[in-house]
Amino acid sequence: MIEHEEIERLSTPYSKMFMILFSIVSFLVLAFFFTGYDGMLGIVFAYILPLTFLFAIVLVVLLYLQGRSTLPKIPLMAGLLFSIGGVMLDAVATVINTPNLEEEANVIARMLLESGHSVGFVYVYGAVSQTLYLILVCGLWVTFLRHRDTLITSAMSTLPKTRLEFVKAATGGAHLSWRQYFLPLKVSELPRSYHLMLFLAVTLTGCMLFNWYLGLSWFDVLPTSHTIAIIICIIFSVMIYTAWLWFQYSPETTD
Repeated sequence: MIEHEEIERLSTPYSKMFMILFSIVSFLVLAFFFTGYDGMLGIVFAYILPLTFLFAIVLVVLLYLQGRSTLPKIPLMAGLLFSIGGVMLDAVATVINTPNLEEEANVIARMLLESGHSVGFVYVYGAVSQTLYLILVCGLWVTFLRHRDTLITSAMSTLPKTRLEFVKAATGGAHLSWRQYFLPLKVSELPRSYHLMLFLAVTLTGCMLFNWYLGLSWFDVLPTSHTIAIIICIIFSVMIYTAWLWFQYSPETTD
């Protein structure tokens, strides 16, 4: 078996579990924290959330261990400092501007505070959760770098004829039609989890830009709504990843 195929085969169980976990947690976050729900189940899920981060970190470590690419120092440090800096700026700005958390807009913090949890408890919960999430995102970034060569080789092995076909293959859609890629109607029409997780790794890293926005917004540097800001962060991350893939395409290797 070709090396990239072996790496992808060994990585797929972990990437599949990660994508299932991510999908479930994302759905529950939206259901409990962005719909106005204020029942006990939301509190229970808030308690469980840090544990899901911990489990996700284990999956990321296992996936990282399957990678073969060397870690490029500049992209590695840039991604880590970008993620850590955003979280630190947001945390420091929050403590400076609303030490009692009266103006804290985080939906989970607000739910905990409004359900009677103390400010001290919310600070501890926030520190633990943010730290675990930061470790998770940093781990995803390092894992992407560790698998980047396998990702490109895997996409090129599908013999894409155009850059668009290459981007589709690199995001897990080599076996799909364009309709299936953008509008999957059954499980067999979903992108491959290995490629999709690496795409998610870059997207979540890029979305750490939102933490920079949150920190700066406390000082009225970026006066815009949270919703618009997160949409901009997601679009920005996807565009950067697509542009990177665009320039990784080598037509001569498909001849």
